Amino acid sequence: MNNRPLTAQLTTFTASVLFALMAFCVKLASAGLSGPEILFIRAMISIVVIGAVLSFVYKGRVRIRNLNLLVVRAVFGGLAVLFYFIAISRIPLSSAALLANSYPLFAVIFSAVLIKERTNLDSLLAVLLALGGMVLVLEPRFGKLDIGYFLAIASAVVGGVAVTSIKELRKTDSSWMIALFQMIGAAVLSLFLTTASFRIPDAGQWLLLLLIGVLGTGAQLAFTRPFKALPTAEGSMVAPLYTAIVMVLSVLFLGEVLTMRMVSGALLIFGSMIYLIVREEFNIRRQII
Repeated sequence: MNNRPLTAQLTTFTASVLFALMAFCVKLASAGLSGPEILFIRAMISIVVIGAVLSFVYKGRVRIRNLNLLVVRAVFGGLAVLFYFIAISRIPLSSAALLANSYPLFAVIFSAVLIKERTNLDSLLAVLLALGGMVLVLEPRFGKLDIGYFLAIASAVVGGVAVTSIKELRKTDSSWMIALFQMIGAAVLSLFLTTASFRIPDAGQWLLLLLIGVLGTGAQLAFTRPFKALPTAEGSMVAPLYTAIVMVLSVLFLGEVLTMRMVSGALLIFGSMIYLIVREEFNIRRQII
């Protein structure tokens, strides 16, 4: 029996846990460092680790095959994580994670436009419901809404393009190369903002940054790998799992309070994402049968 989809799903769960722990550490580090600086150091750690693996373990056997799409991944993936890190540093972690990790909804749209995956009317309705959930999470207060909320949503939008590119890239390129280009893009984009607000980290901050780099590298590799065996929406199951874990950590250890508006918005966003994932899985099983 072929167990590749099951293995991919387990890898997706692992990515969810690692991403959640990384986001928690980013929030802690943002008390003394800017989001762009945290991202730049995290990206450089990942580049060194991945570069070492490609050089000494694979020894040149992993090659660039779809350079154009890898550049797309670098730009959009880099922007997504840059916006997310800045959002984490400015607004409650639970809100940043919930909004930024709604990218599977936008991936559905971009998958239809860019790689011609079939999109039905119910997919669009699910996206609209999720957008309504985002409005609830924002809890609009005219003139007082932090830009971090909008950056989190922008992260989700560009993240939809980035995730769509992974689906195509996994047909030609390894998860190591995809992750490397993602981090190169993040390093280049965050460098411009880092120079304006750079602070030398102390010992405790360096420990957090190292942990963020290790967790982020492992999470990125685990996140990228399943897309070769899973459809775009199902491969994005990491988003609701990751967000749920982050929200629990935020309440337990950061003292964040989940209001009724936010819980209602979260239910709409989660419900829409899970509906799309379950529906796509059902369609795949029906085609097999």
